[in-house]
Amino acid sequence: MNTYLIEHKIRTLAKLWKPCTHDGYEFRQWDFTGPDGPIGDAWITRKTIDASTVVDAITGFRVELFRLLDRIAFISQCFTSAEFESFLICKENNNPERVFFLNRSEEAAGVPLHFDDSEMAGLRKLDTFHEKGDVFRYIREAGNATTHYTRLVMLISALEAIAGEKAGRKSHKETNKEYIRTEILKDDELYKNIFDYGEGIRNRLLHGTKVDFDAEKHRDISYVDRIYDAIVTYFNEKCGTNISTDVVNPQRIPYGNYQVQKVWLKPEQKGYVFELKTVLKQFTEQFKSDGKTSVPDHFEIVQMPPNY
Repeated sequence: MNTYLIEHKIRTLAKLWKPCTHDGYEFRQWDFTGPDGPIGDAWITRKTIDASTVVDAITGFRVELFRLLDRIAFISQCFTSAEFESFLICKENNNPERVFFLNRSEEAAGVPLHFDDSEMAGLRKLDTFHEKGDVFRYIREAGNATTHYTRLVMLISALEAIAGEKAGRKSHKETNKEYIRTEILKDDELYKNIFDYGEGIRNRLLHGTKVDFDAEKHRDISYVDRIYDAIVTYFNEKCGTNISTDVVNPQRIPYGNYQVQKVWLKPEQKGYVFELKTVLKQFTEQFKSDGKTSVPDHFEIVQMPPNY
C-alpha cells in the first residue's frame, strides 16, 4: 500500500472565506487577500489517500470528491464542477526525487462548423417531418449542455419525441418504444440497455435510481454518442437532411472546452512544497513561455517511475 498526496482544482461561484475540511478533504479558495477576500472562481481541494497504485488513488479520490461536489453545489446554490479541471498527484513513500503527475487543463475556444448551402437544404428538408413531440428543442438542449447526464437525458427525451405515443393497455398512452428500437436505434442491445423495464438507464435516471456507468455492461458504451449518431442517421434517411456523420465532437459549444496536458515531472528544487496553484503557474512559466524570456527551470519532464 502506498500513500499519495492529491490536489485538485474545483470551479465554482461559491466563495470560500476560510478553509474547511470534510471527509478528509481540505477545501480552500483559489486565492485570498485581506482587502479583496476570496479571489478566483475556484477552490483547491487536498487529500492524502492510501492506495495500491496511482490509478487506484486518483480514481478513489475523484469518485468521493464528485459525491461531495454534488452536495456542495446543492448547498451553495452555485455552479460547481471539477471533472475537467487540473490536478496533481505525488507518491509520498519510496519517491525520494518527489516525481509527480500533473494533469493540466485550460479552457479553449470552441471550434466552429460551417453552415452553407448543404445545411440550408437540410433545414428545408426538416419541413417534411411531422413532429409528434418537441424533438428539436430536446436536441438543442442536449447540444447546449456541458454535462454528460444532462445531454443523455435530453437525447433520450428526443428519441421518445421522435417516436411519439401509441395506445397502450387499458387505453392508456405510452411511448412507441418499438419504433425507437426498429426505426431509430436499430440495435437491440443498445435499446435494451436504455429502455429495459426497471433496469434500463432511462428508467433508472428518470425514476431517481442510481446508474453505475462503470458497470461492465455500460463501461465501454458512449450512450450520448450512440444515441446522437442514431438520431442523425434517422433524419438523414427519413428526411434526406444529409447531416455529416464524420464530424468530430458534434454538438459543439463555445464553453466547457479544454486542452489537457498529462505529464510526469521532477522538481528541480529540493524539498519542493506542492501547491497546485503554484505548480500550474511555474509549469506555464517554464513550458509555455515565448522563448524570448529567460525563466527558471522549475521541473524536469521524466518518465513514469516503476511501481508508482
